[in-house]
Amino acid sequence: MLMGTAALTNARGKADESEILEVPADRLRQALAELPGVSETIVRAFIMRQQRLKRDREFAGLRILAQNDSQDGHRLDDFLDKNHVLHRLIVADESGIVVIRPHEAEDILARAEERCRKEAAMMDELRGGRTTMDLLGLDERANGD
Repeated sequence: MLMGTAALTNARGKADESEILEVPADRLRQALAELPGVSETIVRAFIMRQQRLKRDREFAGLRILAQNDSQDGHRLDDFLDKNHVLHRLIVADESGIVVIRPHEAEDILARAEERCRKEAAMMDELRGGRTTMDLLGLDERANGD
């Protein structure tokens, strides 16, 4: 922002009298130079925002989805890095891609492992001669039991 680069942002005012001002970069730089008390607060806010975005699990910046062998995806990642734009590169493989929140990962992994165990047990039953209708309890319903 202060270096002349574009910034994506969103804001929320909590008070009825909240006001959002758009200040051109040159005027903001001027204010920072001329008003030390204000500049310290603004610079501290920028630094805190930058630190929060870097550590925030629910990172709200750009997300770049690319296949592992995508040169375009990696070039875009490099470009954003060089221009100090906070982002994440999410790499997919030939199986596809699923994006989950980090704090949900353990629960989702446990449920996926349980599903794999159930499906493996079902496949063993099918190989043993049982039918899908029988395994799912649909034989009784079809016969009116």
